[in-house]
Amino acid sequence: MNIVEFNKEKHYATMERLWQECQWKPCPIEALPGIGLVAETNDNKFIAYIGMYAEPGKIGFIDWALTDKTHGIICGKALCKLVDNLIERAKTFKCHFIYSATKTEAWKKILISRGLTVAEQGADTFVMSLNNQDTSFIGDY
Repeated sequence: MNIVEFNKEKHYATMERLWQECQWKPCPIEALPGIGLVAETNDNKFIAYIGMYAEPGKIGFIDWALTDKTHGIICGKALCKLVDNLIERAKTFKCHFIYSATKTEAWKKILISRGLTVAEQGADTFVMSLNNQDTSFIGDY
């Protein structure tokens, strides 16, 4: 398994397809974090993606975990490896905190296994478009 930088031309079409297969609206490219990592097979097939919004010296927010479930159990290992890489990246940015949010047990278990602790439960999230774009890619209803 290889960890590579997210490349819009190489990876985004696969990500759109995977989101649609899960019946989720794809995240617009302009909303993805500036830091994105992809786990690939040794023959360059997409396994998983995770991004991180990071402000150097402040906080890293890990988001948008996505896997191609056709790779089976390796998806969980890929996500762990991606989180580890993002934590190290946040350290190089001298971030003081890593933050993430989830409603899924699988992602929660991965975050906990990488050293994150539960900070809040039952929170609501909010979004507002500043240019009249559809924001339903954020929602779960």
